[in-house]
Amino acid sequence: MRPGDEMTATFGRGSPLSEDPRPFPVLRAVLLVALTVALAGCPRAAAPPPPPQTELEPALVTRLAGLQTPDSAPIRAAVGLADDPEQFLAAILTGGRMDGLPDGVPAEDPPWLVNAELRLVWGSDGALQVGEPEPPSGCSPFRLRTGRFAGEENLLVLVYAAAPFDAVMRRRPWIYRVVENDDGLPHLEPRWRGTSFARPFRDATFGDFTGEGEGEIAALEVGRDGNRLLTAYRFEGFGLEGLAPSLPMPRVEERLEAVARTAAGRDEALLRALDGRFVCYSLEGDALQETLSIAGPPEVLEWSVTDAAEDAPARIECVLPDGTRWAQALQAAEASP
Repeated sequence: MRPGDEMTATFGRGSPLSEDPRPFPVLRAVLLVALTVALAGCPRAAAPPPPPQTELEPALVTRLAGLQTPDSAPIRAAVGLADDPEQFLAAILTGGRMDGLPDGVPAEDPPWLVNAELRLVWGSDGALQVGEPEPPSGCSPFRLRTGRFAGEENLLVLVYAAAPFDAVMRRRPWIYRVVENDDGLPHLEPRWRGTSFARPFRDATFGDFTGEGEGEIAALEVGRDGNRLLTAYRFEGFGLEGLAPSLPMPRVEERLEAVARTAAGRDEALLRALDGRFVCYSLEGDALQETLSIAGPPEVLEWSVTDAAEDAPARIECVLPDGTRWAQALQAAEASP
């Protein structure tokens, strides 16, 4: 069965699941991007009790409330894969622990979550069903992103694992498509599993950064001296190709988002600087450029961004340490007359 043949749900920003008949590609290196066909024998981390942190899309908090997971494991992260309420589909990370690696294991500093399991959740006969662990579960998935990439809707899973040609535990980007298997249930099928980008990275996200509608990927990377760099890539052949020279970043949080600041515009990369500013970057020709910087609260517990609609601009909302909320339209201030 071809990937996506019988799946009619939509996900990401509402685009249909691909019915791309191309076979799963053989991976190779393009530019400086090292790829791997498979990761095997990923070490499991021994860690202290689970942290209280979560990364759930706000719209899913109510929908997943009370969901019974295997072993009553807490839901750590969740992203919606279906916009149609009649065909609810989501990906969740359950369980997991913070930090803690066996002595002697070479590793970069771990992400906020290790040892979690990735499962799909879907609606059936008026109830939510939780699937078995999907393949990334063996290699500490810690972040989920959805969006359009190289012409089809995909799930980006950031994992923390060793690789066949790199024994160091690092963050690695894996891309999956959702397909219906012979059991009639949704599952994840690998599309691209990378060792890294051109450099080690801290976060990545899909976005229509060229405005062509095909979908690309941006990464917050780590330079040789530890500084942060923003790089945008497109899928080319069987690997990734840089769209522009990497752009040095100010001191920023290790979180990267894509946002459509205008209803008809291309996506821009969005980061929060450690001084509280929210900064947008756009791909202009063959260069990444800063397009907007707005002042924000110096300290926040959490922040979220919504895309622009026809009747409303993109918007930032923050939860402050005292429990109050701060919100701001993500647009340049109008000049005084």
